[in-house]
Amino acid sequence: SEVTKDPNYMPGEAEWQYDESDPEFLLGKTLSVHWPKMDKWYQGDIDNWDDEKGTHHIVYTDGDKRWTRFRERTFSIIGMRGFHYAEECDKYQPKFKGYIPK
Repeated sequence: SEVTKDPNYMPGEAEWQYDESDPEFLLGKTLSVHWPKMDKWYQGDIDNWDDEKGTHHIVYTDGDKRWTRFRERTFSIIGMRGFHYAEECDKYQPKFKGYIPK
C-alpha cells in the first residue's frame, strides 16, 4: 500500500485520528502528504487555517505553499503512528463562526 512508502511510516496502532471539526489539531504539526499522481510523499508544516474554505495552509520543505483540505488527502503526522486516508467528501461547510487561530 502507499502508506508503507511514506518515509514517516511507523508500524503499530494509530496515535491519532483526523477530525475536520477540530482544525487546531493540525496547526503547528509537520505532515507527510501523499501526492497520488506522482506517487510520492512530501513533508511540510501546517501554519494556518481558513474557516471559510475549510483548508489548512502547508509550507512544504521544497518551498511550495498550498491551501489544502486534508480530509481529501492521505497523510501522516511526523513523529506519530497512524495515517489519515483520503476521503471523498461534500463541499466544506464552515462550522466555526468567529474562529481565530492561536
